[in-house]
Amino acid sequence: MECTFATESDIKELFELQRVAFESEAELVGTHDIPPLLETLSDAEGDFPNWKVLKITDGNKIIASVRCKKTLECVEIGRLMVLQSYRKRGLGTKLLLEVEKLFSNEVYELFTCTKSLPNIQLYQKAGYRIFKEEQGKSGLSFVYMRKNVKKRSDNGIKVLGTEEIYNGVCYGKRS
Repeated sequence: MECTFATESDIKELFELQRVAFESEAELVGTHDIPPLLETLSDAEGDFPNWKVLKITDGNKIIASVRCKKTLECVEIGRLMVLQSYRKRGLGTKLLLEVEKLFSNEVYELFTCTKSLPNIQLYQKAGYRIFKEEQGKSGLSFVYMRKNVKKRSDNGIKVLGTEEIYNGVCYGKRS
């Protein structure tokens, strides 16, 4: 199994993987009104250039993927998906680590539904911590999670152990 960058020629297969992979998420949260299942192929094609997309293949078949992009504040991570028959093999964790290699020494952020306990546990095991919760338009609640490995930056953020420091002021322990 190989992890590489996806290209525009992969969009249709990524879209099909997204539909299949997020079906179990829809069942878990009790609705199909979740962004990955509301997106059309045309939406996916239009949004693709805005992200770096990684894929894991088994032979010629895409079995897992994640997208990420650097913003001023952080690296946003989204659409982490693994084909159901390949789950529980560490592929989600592998993709998160690949994002961290791609954008090293950064703050990483992602979100998932509060009902997605397996996802939350995966992210916590990988070092992500919940920093806020919001209710979406569909009525579902989402947790936003962050992993901060940034040691020093121009804006003065420094992490020492489990305490977050900003311009010399300690804002307490990260959870």
